[in-house]
Amino acid sequence: MPGVVFTLFSGSIIDRLDRWRLFRIILLLSILPPLFLGIFFSLLGFNLYIVVLLTLIGQILSAVDMPLRQVCISNIVPPEYLTQALSFQALSFHTSRILGSSLGGYLMALFSPEVNFWLNALSYLPFIVFLRRIKPENTEVYNLEKRSLKKDFSELYKFLRQVKLTYFLILQVAVFSFLGVSFPIVLPRLAVEAFSGKALEYGLVSSILGCGAMFGALSLGFRASESQNVCKRVWLTQLLFSLSLLLIALSQHKVFTLLGIFLMGFSFTNFFPIINSSLQRSTPEGLRGRVMSLFTFAFTGTVPIGQLFSGFLVDILGIKVLSFALSLSIMFISSLFYLKTQRLEKVCG
Repeated sequence: MPGVVFTLFSGSIIDRLDRWRLFRIILLLSILPPLFLGIFFSLLGFNLYIVVLLTLIGQILSAVDMPLRQVCISNIVPPEYLTQALSFQALSFHTSRILGSSLGGYLMALFSPEVNFWLNALSYLPFIVFLRRIKPENTEVYNLEKRSLKKDFSELYKFLRQVKLTYFLILQVAVFSFLGVSFPIVLPRLAVEAFSGKALEYGLVSSILGCGAMFGALSLGFRASESQNVCKRVWLTQLLFSLSLLLIALSQHKVFTLLGIFLMGFSFTNFFPIINSSLQRSTPEGLRGRVMSLFTFAFTGTVPIGQLFSGFLVDILGIKVLSFALSLSIMFISSLFYLKTQRLEKVCG
């Protein structure tokens, strides 16, 4: 809910204020939810309402942090290296997701849940110290006058109408997130049907997905800098994802199923950094916060609906038929997007 409601408005906040000061404030406030969770767990034990309230606060802060973080990266990285920087950010996310989940499970088994909350709160401190040592070249505040949200959204709408390539790239993020990024929600079903297993096999499937994402980010991060033919690269990553679903749908051998899962993770961490960097290069500095909030909304707002959609269909069609249908759908829709955006990319130079 915060990702849908607050992310759209966070762009106006980002474009109105000093971004680096706002970034530090958001990080300082982000310490509070895990800190208070640790305190409440230690003193009072588990309380559902407190957990929900503090989680809600944390997600509201995250709704501002996600687009703000993308904009801040573009302020410290030269444009020709932006795609690589964003790919390494994706690498850090997926690496921490794999290692952090394992570490969290061990800490809960050895100690108690509140230990994880204390460590989560402490993990922000080194980053805050690190941020104080960064001095970005561009710290100008662009929208100093009093403005209405209506005017902010009107400017964004006019920009999207003028630069239609930006509009279609964001639309691709929404469609791919709905059909593709939401698919891993049915991986537990795949672990049961394809591997006849339970928790251990699901852990293997999740690890393979994470390894694919890590290798995908590394491949993009070490690739030579290139800003041309973005639409073709975006299209190829979606075709690769379609291939991964075809392997899952048609494979009769576990090795090919795992290869499909690996390629799925690989395509995730190629798709988003390419579009992200392209959007930031083509967006004026004063509008970048709003464009990146719309980009984030296209992801966070559609994935939960797509997960519900995939979960509903997998009970009706089964994992194999669903994978095949999604593969053909993504292949067809991405090809239509490619034909449209290829013409727009030529017009935009």
